[in-house]
Amino acid sequence: MRLAIVYGGNSFERPVSINTADSIISSINDKYNLIKIDFDGNITSLINTLHKNKITLVFNALHGGDGENGVLQKHLEKNNILFTGSGSLACSKAMNKSVTKDICIENKIPVPKGIIINQNNKSVDNFNITSEFVVLKPIHEGSSADLYIVSNFSSNLNEKIDYMLSKYDSFILEEYITGKELTVGILDGKVLPVIEIIPKNKFYDYKCKYSNGMSEYEVPAILDEKVKSQINKYALKLHNILGCRHYSRIDIRLDNENNIFILEINTLPGMTDTSLFPKAANAFGITFEDLIEKIINLAKNG
Repeated sequence: MRLAIVYGGNSFERPVSINTADSIISSINDKYNLIKIDFDGNITSLINTLHKNKITLVFNALHGGDGENGVLQKHLEKNNILFTGSGSLACSKAMNKSVTKDICIENKIPVPKGIIINQNNKSVDNFNITSEFVVLKPIHEGSSADLYIVSNFSSNLNEKIDYMLSKYDSFILEEYITGKELTVGILDGKVLPVIEIIPKNKFYDYKCKYSNGMSEYEVPAILDEKVKSQINKYALKLHNILGCRHYSRIDIRLDNENNIFILEINTLPGMTDTSLFPKAANAFGITFEDLIEKIINLAKNG
């Protein structure tokens, strides 16, 4: 088998993708005839390179942008090239936080109360969001890119709204759920142990996500069994409704009354030394090397 690892890209998450690729390559060693491709955003060139090197399977180590939103997946599908992670339709839905949120609501999966802000609809006073803090986040970005948590009652909120609208046609504003930051992975249709994330900063921001020592983790999270069971049920339900395959990771908030709120689903969770998915797999008894091997084997079967 000729395997290509595709990484890099030109999204905000490029540095994370490079770290993911390095970790995966280190774990593979000499098991496969491997080539590395630093994706520059030119999909036609990428497909030509894959054909030229007679690649039979792509390990998709990209995060964000066309590597995660279904665009790359659609081209790989058209060219009958096997790849890791979810297919194009699932990725396009999952990457759009607004679409995911609507799907959750339609299927009775709880989400924070939120609204779409755009140039024609930007007065927060018109909406019934009464939480102390609110979250502003782009519809299509990941890794906490341009994610802000601000007081719902400060002038800073209007400043952040103006800033977001200077960069994006629209974005999500939703209530901030005070409580625990949780995440749960799905691997081959099985739910991995829930992780509680305890950030050193007040909020779980980009620095806490990707800087060693900036977060602590409870693996598995110490939760009431009924709560844990319900979290697993919601996570697997969303994974299946979207049509995800191989693996995914669902981010969750649990408030102080044990109410569960699904935030988003990641079809290409990070695989760095600080990444959450490998931590959960390890708690399930799967080493990083075995995890990468399992994902490759799942991709072999489409």
